Amino acid sequence: MMNTILKNFFDGLLTRGRKTKPTEVSQQILSSIAQTASDAILIADADSTILFCNEKATQIFGYSQQELISSNLSVLIPSQYREAHQRGMDRFVATRVGKLIGRTIEVEGLRKGGEVFPMELSLSFWQQEGVFFTAIIRDVTRRKQIEQELLDKHTQLQQANEELLRMQEILQETNTTLERKVEERTAALASSEKELRLITDALPVLISYVDKEETYRFTNQAYEQWFNMERSAIIGKTLREIAGQEAYGAVHEKIKQVLAGQILSFETQMNYKPVESRYVHFRFIPRWENKQVIGFYLLATNISERKKAEQEASQASVRLALLLESIPQLTWTSPAEEFTINFFNKRWYDYTGLTQEQSLGLGWQQALHPDDLSLVIARRTAGRREAMSYRAENRYRHRDGSYRWHLTQVMPIKDENNHILLWVGTATDIDELKTVEQALQTTTQELAASNEELHSASEELLASNEELLEANQAVLESNQKLEASNQALTRINTDLDNFIYTASHDLKAPIANIEGLMLALIKKLTAKFLLDEEQHRMLSMIAASIDRLKSTIASLTQIAKVQKGGEEVETISIQRVIDEVELDLTKLLEATPVHIDKNIEIDEFRFARKNLQSIFYNLLSNAVKYASPERRPQITIVTQKREDYVMIEVKDNGIGISENNLQKLFTMFKRFHTHVEGTGIGLYIVKRIVENAGGKIGVESKLNRGTAFTIYLPYKE
Repeated sequence: MMNTILKNFFDGLLTRGRKTKPTEVSQQILSSIAQTASDAILIADADSTILFCNEKATQIFGYSQQELISSNLSVLIPSQYREAHQRGMDRFVATRVGKLIGRTIEVEGLRKGGEVFPMELSLSFWQQEGVFFTAIIRDVTRRKQIEQELLDKHTQLQQANEELLRMQEILQETNTTLERKVEERTAALASSEKELRLITDALPVLISYVDKEETYRFTNQAYEQWFNMERSAIIGKTLREIAGQEAYGAVHEKIKQVLAGQILSFETQMNYKPVESRYVHFRFIPRWENKQVIGFYLLATNISERKKAEQEASQASVRLALLLESIPQLTWTSPAEEFTINFFNKRWYDYTGLTQEQSLGLGWQQALHPDDLSLVIARRTAGRREAMSYRAENRYRHRDGSYRWHLTQVMPIKDENNHILLWVGTATDIDELKTVEQALQTTTQELAASNEELHSASEELLASNEELLEANQAVLESNQKLEASNQALTRINTDLDNFIYTASHDLKAPIANIEGLMLALIKKLTAKFLLDEEQHRMLSMIAASIDRLKSTIASLTQIAKVQKGGEEVETISIQRVIDEVELDLTKLLEATPVHIDKNIEIDEFRFARKNLQSIFYNLLSNAVKYASPERRPQITIVTQKREDYVMIEVKDNGIGISENNLQKLFTMFKRFHTHVEGTGIGLYIVKRIVENAGGKIGVESKLNRGTAFTIYLPYKE
């Protein structure tokens, strides 16, 4: 409509221009348009010369009307797009065919001060003694900022043992959203009580409204199951009557606070009548009317299972600590992916005299003899790199300042999938043995000078051998205890895997139910409600939250499947698997034209087809999504036979990864770029598949140069 008005207006200018100067005729009309249009309006001829601009255009781009009129459109276009713009103009003038005419697209504009900003552009043209173009422009900088702020608020999960907390946070976010909706729209949704009841009844939490007399005025269906009584029997009764005196007493002070205007969130143990005890998370939100609290909304979630799980996890940690405390050596533990130490047993502190703060992290190094530090670090680095046990003989400083020799042994504790959970180290005092060894060396030297001392030296040697046997026996007993610790940790990891699988499975149905109810609610809402910008934004946010929760559950399910393993092994063609993955990525490859080179020296071997598809799918999709905008994307795939392994290399020329982030690359839910969508589990799954199959994976990357993944899989004909 606006384009038609502008065309007719400009046609009139051209027609009347033969009799009157255009500036005299158009001044009043231009002023009217500038005052009524909420978007920037520009008119230009076929040479990109600006013939007209309204006041909004000067506000957006920062130029005055005198500066814009007769200027070339290129002053409003970032330099990297100007050549393409001119080619498009020339092509359209010649052919009347243009990709942008009649469409609304999002592009970048250039302000007078040099700032590049996002904008929506609607472009049209007409012919009247030449070709003319009308551009209607809207500055969407604020909208983009809001979108970016929403993206930035999405945090990534880092550790598997944090999943329980994350699920609780997601549920709390959902509850918070519903609470805010109830508080803000109670009056507006009074006529939609049926829809409100459907939504609240679908949630596995207690939701109610209590007036200032502490009387129930609304409850959801969960109350019937919780208190084993009809909803109609609850409405009109007080909190004390329904919950019982003991449970009421536990929250009485909190009720006084919310009726005084405070928003409360707390956890407590409730002893409901007659004898049932539960851990409950409460949320109290006051309802205001005419600056007075007339009641409050109550949300209660049964967290007894979570509390039980926390207690069991705490007990498991205590059992592990007790086990390590029972070992008669200096013992410690270290995280799987770090060089720091996070636990020492009491014998360490008794021996060294150091405090916990002085020992944990890298502080333990101060107890090493300075001459032994480089040896210990070298053995530690090599052992971590090879994922194998390592040992060293070194000296630790006693609390009295003396140094004693110890045999340091460190071994990895692995789960059933050969994935390292943590490292456990022991240090056995062999100072007396070292003294014997030194005495033996002295005796051996003296043997060359005197045969008469042979008998004495032999006795000393025999004594040292007996002591060595005793030391070996002590080490054997220590290793047996460490093996028992390993088995206990394996059981803990198995329980964690089962929890991940069960949690992801049990959450699917409630999420699907919520999504279905939201769709049903949207269908019944009025057009006026849906067209309201604020309501539409809230519905979009709820839908986005549901999608993110579904994505997280899908990720948990995929991780659980990888950890359980059991995929059927068969003879497969690598080339065929790559072709299948490229077919799955058709839409992504069409959106980002990429050149893929393949050098398949070995094609067939025995492996799980789905696992190999997952490896190539994650590596190829990452190479495309993180392509550099500065050059055409190129991916090189190489396969070779290397001894008893099939070597697979996937190399790209994308944006690369910084050296600081390489060590965290395979961490679950870890992402380093937010400009593309993703869950951060792809590379974690690839690493688990490779290691579960008995293989290994490495990565080399340079920032702004590209990344190369190298995988070794066992070769089976």
